[in-house]
Amino acid sequence: MPDARIILTTFSSTEKARQIGTALLERQLVACLNLFPAGESLYLWKGKIEKESETIAFIKTTKPLVSKVKEVLIQLHPYHVPEILVLEVEEGSESYLDWLRRSVKS
Repeated sequence: MPDARIILTTFSSTEKARQIGTALLERQLVACLNLFPAGESLYLWKGKIEKESETIAFIKTTKPLVSKVKEVLIQLHPYHVPEILVLEVEEGSESYLDWLRRSVKS
């Protein structure tokens, strides 16, 4: 089973997503981020339904680095309660998974 993980989070703007993504890449905690700026979220906040435009980020890393990525996200994220969901990768192309492992700190 691969040790690859995808961390899903959202940001209030693409610029903020790029800024935090760059910090994660510079620290070699992640190999890649995919940003989807046309997202819209509906959610409950303090008993009220809210609607916001958001940039969705899929962050690729490895299992040993998940806790460090979460720390940086919590430290730099502008939201009071940031969405941070860690998804386990069951399988993938071996060449991509090898690249991912080589791209982050071991």
